Parts: sequence; structure tokens; C-alpha cells
Amino acid sequence: MALRVDDVAPNGYAVDRANVRQRKTGRPVRFELTEVTRQVLDDYLRASGRKLGQCLFPGRRGPDQSITTRQYARLASRWISGIEHEVDARRFWDAMRDRLEEFSLSLHPDKTRLIEFGRHAAARRAQRGLGKPETFKFLGFLFICGRSRKGKFQLKRKSRRDRMRAKLREIKEQLRPHQLATILMLGL
Repeated sequence: MALRVDDVAPNGYAVDRANVRQRKTGRPVRFELTEVTRQVLDDYLRASGRKLGQCLFPGRRGPDQSITTRQYARLASRWISGIEHEVDARRFWDAMRDRLEEFSLSLHPDKTRLIEFGRHAAARRAQRGLGKPETFKFLGFLFICGRSRKGKFQLKRKSRRDRMRAKLREIKEQLRPHQLATILMLGL
């Protein structure tokens, strides 16, 4: 979803509640911004000089183009490889929890977990008899430990099946009322 400055700060300052239309479905998504988030956004807008009509988080393609899902995937890839070792991941998790508590925020227990992931994950899990490495879902993609053609570790991603099925079901429901319309119009 490409956030624009107008979505979160239509009058120049971050608002309590923002409405954004999803690009694919066109449905409005409403979300609330906490006081800390509003302050951070106001500071970011002042520092970056972003104006109404511009993307809130511009990508490399230009100031009017938002960051792409591939760029989000690269961020996730770098973040995961940055905490490849369990000791480092646990230390990061504790530090993140402490930092968020300073702002009266917390990690969501259902959405935050440590998983064994990376170039050695498959071998380690096989030694322990646990099977394939776990996967995770992020920004509509399913991320998987994989191998390149040369046999090196590669972060692979697939479109999420549940979202794909839901979208196909939605299209089917939209087309269903029109199935017989053309036959009736033709008189067959």
C-alpha cells in the first residue's frame, strides 16, 4: 500500500485516524495513529520536507514513487540475515521490547516470534529431526529458506495462497450475476 502524505497529514499535521484505499480492492482501510506515532510523523515530515500529494516513504524510482514490495522484501531479508544467530536474535528481541516499553508500546505476542531461519537452518533442523525450516508471512508474501541453482542460501518468496484464493473467490462472486446476463440478452 503506497501511503501518501495526504493520508496521514491532510492539513500538514498527523491526524488521529487515517483512511487509505487499498490499491487492489479499492476498499477503504481505517487505522488509528497513536500520539507517539503522530509526533514521529510530524518530525519526519518537517525533517524530510515532504509535501501534500507526495509519497510518505519514497522509493528509489523517484520522489513520487513509493517504496515497492520488493524493497520491503529486501528490508526483511537484510533484517533476518542481520540476526542469523539465536543469541543475537534474543538480545535484539529483549532490546526491542525494552525500547518499545519506553514509549508505552509492546510487541504483539501473536505476530512476534523467533524462528530458525538462514543458510544453516535446514541442516541444523535436519540433525534434530525437525524437518524443513519454518516460513513467515510478510506484506502479502510467504518467505521460505531456499537454495539457488548454485546451491547457496537464498531467501525465496511466494504470493500468499490464502490471499490469492480470497481474491479469486471475490472475483468469482462479482462475475456470477453476469454469467446469465449475456445468454438472456442473446435470446439463447
